[in-house]
Order: sequence, then structure tokens, then C-alpha cells
Amino acid sequence: MKAAVQRAAPGVTDAQASDIARRVIAADQPEITSEAEVRLASGETMADALGRHAQAAPHLFSPPETTVHATSDAARAKLKAMKAADRLEAANAAVGVTGAWVREFRKGRVQ
Repeated sequence: MKAAVQRAAPGVTDAQASDIARRVIAADQPEITSEAEVRLASGETMADALGRHAQAAPHLFSPPETTVHATSDAARAKLKAMKAADRLEAANAAVGVTGAWVREFRKGRVQ
């Protein structure tokens, strides 16, 4: 069923295709014919069923948002281009670690 969804809606991700296939199975009770085609209990075509599901759940058919992986790759590249001291400061600024703090810490001064 998932393969039929991927053929009919090639722009969806693997996870989206699985979710769509589960919805089609639950709502349309598909059967596999002897010709290895999918026949829906309602008699409508797979394209019509997917159109109906796209209206009911458009988020399943839209392209995925920028992934965390792509975002982290961009952040990693930005940090790599920085000097080590600036990188340290950027990574720890939320807790108050600055370049001056590190210099004082290395000299053994209590913070």
C-alpha cells in the first residue's frame, strides 16, 4: 500500500507515505488485485482517494520543514569559521562564560 502511495504522490517522504497508507487502509479498505493493482472498496481510483485525504490532512502532502540536521549543519559550519575563543563564548554565552571569564579561570582566580 505504501508503494502505491509513493507512486501516486512522489513528493512525500517515507514517513508521510506510511501515514497516508495507514489512513487509506483505515478509510478505504483496499484490496490487491490479481494484476498487483490496488482496488479501493469505494471503487474510486487511488488518485481520487489521495485527493480526498489531501483535503482532509494537507500537512501530510506538504514538503517537510527544514530538518534539524540541516539546521545543525549550518550552525556547525558557522561555528567552525569562528576563532576558538569566539566559539567558546558563543557556545556558553547563555551561562555567562566569556573570554574574560576563561582567562581569569585559567589564571586560577575563583569565579
